[in-house]
Amino acid sequence: MPDHIIHINTSCSWGGLEQYTAQYIRELQRRGVENTAVVSAGTRLETDLRDAGIDVVRAHRNRHVSPVDIRTVRRYLKRHRDAIVHSHTRIDVWTGSLATVGMDARHVNTLYMIAVDKHDPLHRFIYGHVDAIVSTSSVNNDAIRRGFPIPAERIRLIRYMRDPGTFSRDEDARRQLRQSWGVPDDVIVVGLACRIDPQKGVREFVEALSSLPVDVLERVLFVVVGEPTVERIDDEGRPVHEAASAELYGWLRDQTQGSYGRYLRVMPFQKNLAGVLSAFDVFVLASYGEMYALSVVEAMMCGLPVIGTDGGGTPEQLADGRGLAIVSRSPRAIADAVTNYVRNPELRQEHARRGRAWAIAEHAPDAVMERWLSLYHSLL
Repeated sequence: MPDHIIHINTSCSWGGLEQYTAQYIRELQRRGVENTAVVSAGTRLETDLRDAGIDVVRAHRNRHVSPVDIRTVRRYLKRHRDAIVHSHTRIDVWTGSLATVGMDARHVNTLYMIAVDKHDPLHRFIYGHVDAIVSTSSVNNDAIRRGFPIPAERIRLIRYMRDPGTFSRDEDARRQLRQSWGVPDDVIVVGLACRIDPQKGVREFVEALSSLPVDVLERVLFVVVGEPTVERIDDEGRPVHEAASAELYGWLRDQTQGSYGRYLRVMPFQKNLAGVLSAFDVFVLASYGEMYALSVVEAMMCGLPVIGTDGGGTPEQLADGRGLAIVSRSPRAIADAVTNYVRNPELRQEHARRGRAWAIAEHAPDAVMERWLSLYHSLL
């Protein structure tokens, strides 16, 4: 068992990747593992971890790497004989690798994004100092084997962790949210929860309203839950959003006042995500390509049928009758899948049942954490 894990996640956003990193570190701490997290100053990730009593060090990342952050990680490695560096993004793998050069230390990198080719000399050096690379999708692991300069035996599959006790249907939250939206019981709420980013298919999701048959349109409400992608935190501690995300968010707000506005609601991320999911009847993942969507797992655990695009690891999640896979970038495909579910309640129920059973079997915390602790132990 490692006596200390040094986590690096310098992302400024607060999406699935960052929220999962926070949950994972808290779970390690709960199981008696000491942790230090190197994170960007002023982020929600920093706040969440500090509130949980985790040792937090503010990062000084400048583009791919910061000499200050490298020295910080090396200082912690010198203090702890059996420490492991765990980098949580494709950018932070640089700091993790450079910090372990010349030291008797191990480096684990979690790949949350879709793998692309990394065979240039710089990446050969960086990934030569990664002792294990972990993703949660067998599809992505196949891509890592093809495109990364790392031996196959260092590539591991460990699913995302989610607690079925947390992600279960909350009837009180469902009733309160639907009342706030003015939604009667017979209206089918079709929801999307993600960063407001062009790659997430938010525009296509909203545009699908115009392709719904009239009888279906009158029976649904589309709900978007999310916030624009944060590019950085300014000197006064305020988030600066990526330009494309901010523009899309403005367009999205405008749609609530447009011709389809009465069929659309927009709200920011909520602390009680399970409560929001409980208010949905159908969940949509409209992204152009997700390595493996944690939001799909959460929706399944809450008993929702899922519509997801056919890129990355999403078809793996929706296989064997666990949901409807559609082509990406297509409002019409989203509309057709929504229509299918609205007109076939038995299909919704069957997909929801199968999805929940699979999500619990693959992602329950005890099983996932056992795999992680076993991996850490094998590296010492």
